[in-house]
Amino acid sequence: MALMNHLFSSLVRYIKNGILFYWSSFFILILIEFFIGGLFSKILTPENYSLYVNVLNTLPFYSILVNLGISYSISYIIAHNPAIQFSFLKQSFSIQGRWYLLLIALHLGICIIFSHAYFDILFTTTIISFTYAYKLNLTTYFMATGAYVRAAISNTLQKISIAVVIAIIYYSRDLQVVVNGHFKPVYILFELGMVIFYFTLFPGINRQIISAAKVNYRKRIYSFGKYAMLNNGLNVLYYTLITLILRTSQIETHLQIIIGLSILFFRYTAVSIAPVFATMGPQLTKIRNNTALVRNMYKKYLALSIAFAILIMLGCMFCFSFIINRFYAAAYHDLPGYFTFFTYLIPLLFLNSFHGTFLSAIGKIKTTTIAEIVCTLILLCFLLWNFLSPISNYQIINYMVCIHLVVKFIILSAGTLKNISK
Repeated sequence: MALMNHLFSSLVRYIKNGILFYWSSFFILILIEFFIGGLFSKILTPENYSLYVNVLNTLPFYSILVNLGISYSISYIIAHNPAIQFSFLKQSFSIQGRWYLLLIALHLGICIIFSHAYFDILFTTTIISFTYAYKLNLTTYFMATGAYVRAAISNTLQKISIAVVIAIIYYSRDLQVVVNGHFKPVYILFELGMVIFYFTLFPGINRQIISAAKVNYRKRIYSFGKYAMLNNGLNVLYYTLITLILRTSQIETHLQIIIGLSILFFRYTAVSIAPVFATMGPQLTKIRNNTALVRNMYKKYLALSIAFAILIMLGCMFCFSFIINRFYAAAYHDLPGYFTFFTYLIPLLFLNSFHGTFLSAIGKIKTTTIAEIVCTLILLCFLLWNFLSPISNYQIINYMVCIHLVVKFIILSAGTLKNISK
């Protein structure tokens, strides 16, 4: 009875302060992604849809690259000193804007020198990544100031707006012809156009950022952000490397799309556990010097991670086919059969996320960095192998993903056990 009362009071508290709404926004995003991907699979030609899937798989890395770890700086510094929030945001967006323009110039030069379809994909990804980096900074700012409802709105606004635009296109044959005929510029325009919605919905925030006093926080931004950028960037770089291997292989276009979608949905499953880890991190940091409390929290969240992993794995086994058959074009209804392999890797994905978050929260970021560097080098070796002898069997891609996850699991698990057994 006492446990039920505790759970009920916690639920009421989370509803009142908006944390539950923020957690829910992650699940809303997944549903929206299924909706957008399903409509696009029916609207776009296979070539355009392949471009879209490849962009989505390279976007996580480029969002972090453009962000420069600034969201981490915002989360840490503004949470401790709200008085400097708007001046700090002004400096952050200024640095990010200049870096973004430089990246565009560099990628444009690469596209001109090397005429390859994959560099074209990276250039497209670079352009639209600004919207995602801007959204991440704004969402992080709301989280740092305890405005969880606004953080949830910021977290979902972009995708909701895109879903509305794509739904309009879906019901207009003329618009579908225009989109397929000029997909890259049209896609870039309505992705970047989503920034307008943020200016419209949060005019006060943006006005205060623009009018804030100019203060130089550059060193503080870099000092807090560089490690977060390195670890988070390497953590998602493997999606970009796998996409590059896929794109430069001799696997037929349809299977490239199918495997690309499988990796995309595999990545989406981790969203279900992400809010839990976001809550765990700050709690763990506060008690990191108390080994007994750290060990108890580790056991608690390990059990939770395994339970979530099994639940999501079973959900994918029994519900994934229904979702694909309901939302996606008939040409992609063979996807569930290929996704089965990734379904069994979900526990590894969840445990790696848990151990990585755990080690970072107790200040052992060196271990996570080593894991990311080793796993990235493994994928670079696979990439070199593919360049020398292009892959024609899609199953090799599956094994690459599996090897990457297993090696990361071994390194992170060993580092975790070493620290909690002291």
